Amino acid sequence: MAVDLQITQAYMDPTVVFGADYVMIQPFFQYHFPPKHLSPQSWGLQETLSDTQKDALYSRILTVVGMTGSDILFSHSLGLKNSNDLKKVASMGLADSTFICDRRKGFSTIVNATASRKGEHNLTALSRRLRDSFAHGRIGAFNDFVLLEDQSENKKTGSISITGRIVLKKEDLMVWKNEIKQFADEIRFVVV
Repeated sequence: MAVDLQITQAYMDPTVVFGADYVMIQPFFQYHFPPKHLSPQSWGLQETLSDTQKDALYSRILTVVGMTGSDILFSHSLGLKNSNDLKKVASMGLADSTFICDRRKGFSTIVNATASRKGEHNLTALSRRLRDSFAHGRIGAFNDFVLLEDQSENKKTGSISITGRIVLKKEDLMVWKNEIKQFADEIRFVVV
């Protein structure tokens, strides 16, 4: 399920948003870091990590840019009308009606999750949203911040729902890329 939100601002050319860093950021987050089921060019890192290692890497990439786990809301229920998570999205300044690019934050729906089943790991959900924002050109810039969004379309109604919205500083993705590569080196991960 997804949040029924739409930002009316225009998306920007990511080469303008990220400048020279784009050629290093885009291939990594669109092709190499996502799991293999999302990208045939994936390095397969996430498939080799245990949940404990994924937890450690997820915590590490947040910490290195000054975030905590509470800065990104993950939920299976963002599409429910009575969801408390929808209220939290609004209070975080991430709904269209409250949207403010004032700090690092985000939300993401979790694929294959229900109230009784966990679904994909937060690291996988985050990598999915980053991958899709690059793949579909849903990137914007606001002062020192960048907005990365993912969406899904209801095939029956044609309505678009936002499934993820992440606000970061422009340099954070390069920091994350380097941190992920360092983590892979530390566990002696070999790209095949």
